[in-house]
Amino acid sequence: MPELSALLATVRAIGKTVVAEHAHAVDRDARFPHEAFAALKEAKLLSAYVPEQLGGMGLDVVEITRICEALAPFCASTAMIY
Repeated sequence: MPELSALLATVRAIGKTVVAEHAHAVDRDARFPHEAFAALKEAKLLSAYVPEQLGGMGLDVVEITRICEALAPFCASTAMIY
């Protein structure tokens, strides 16, 4: 499992390059943030809470919350759904 600080750096990079770009359209059109979740999926962050023995990162709820906090400044909808 990568260090949490490295994961948060990845999340912030995705936030700056993908999530923020589409945040206005997500809110304006009341739509699902497809672009954000495609980027999170590519970074394998959608399985972050899955135990390592099942192929995930095995993060705990506090670590997942830190990821949500890192996403929120870029798009609150993405953070809440994540």
